[in-house]
Amino acid sequence: MRGADGTRRETTSRITLRIVEFVEGPLDPALFEVPAGFRKVARIDSNQPQDELSAIKIAWQQLVARAEDFFN
Repeated sequence: MRGADGTRRETTSRITLRIVEFVEGPLDPALFEVPAGFRKVARIDSNQPQDELSAIKIAWQQLVARAEDFFN
């Protein structure tokens, strides 16, 4: 990833998933339908600036996830 000044920096991510239910059988075909209001875009900008509230929300979600990991 490149910073605003052009320098490269390495980023790491950690994602934890917990399976709460596992069922064998056919899937509902509605799961594969395109949602109403969907629109195709040429490119998704993953480096969009976020407002302060978004950063606080992300930090809170990370804190909650860590607490859940600790107590579970």
